[in-house]
Amino acid sequence: MAVSRLAHRVLDGDIVLPEYRRGFVWSVQQALHLLDPVHRNYPIGGLSLWQSTERLAGESKVANLDVQPTREGYPVDCIIDGRQRLAGIIGALHGGSGRWNTGYDLEADVFLELAEEQPPAHIVPMKSISSPDLLFSQVAALRADQETGTGTRRRSRPHARTAVRPGPSSDLDSLYGTQTFTPKSCAMPTRPDA
Repeated sequence: MAVSRLAHRVLDGDIVLPEYRRGFVWSVQQALHLLDPVHRNYPIGGLSLWQSTERLAGESKVANLDVQPTREGYPVDCIIDGRQRLAGIIGALHGGSGRWNTGYDLEADVFLELAEEQPPAHIVPMKSISSPDLLFSQVAALRADQETGTGTRRRSRPHARTAVRPGPSSDLDSLYGTQTFTPKSCAMPTRPDA
């Protein structure tokens, strides 16, 4: 699934970022460094999601953007691993205000924080891009043309996703055996051997 599609699913309330004891701790620079392998279509690790129809307590804002509330009885995916990465990607690609004013430098081929509202023409503010994936594919095609002269593109690599079945949120501690991961509410699957 495309990274920007995952981001939109979070903002639409289809993927819930549970409220953990530890909030979002990544800096903007860490999120921007993560975008380099994303736009080059390199794997960045997987996400672990639990599907549930329970009403889940999740973040109401991610990177200064409003998140739609989950709909009663509607299945949602609760993210249990990859929360920092996904929240950082949302901020870097869609935040657009405050600390999340980011852009892509077409000349230097890097993502950066923007200090000004009107950057030079070779810097694309990410808040002005409706489809970051389209930008990434266009940049990849341009890069391939420049590097090889043939216009060949790198093969798309799938991103890992762990799918699980629904279950009660009380199984979380038994699955992880630790108190470091404690959402306020998140449905977890029932283990077959339990």
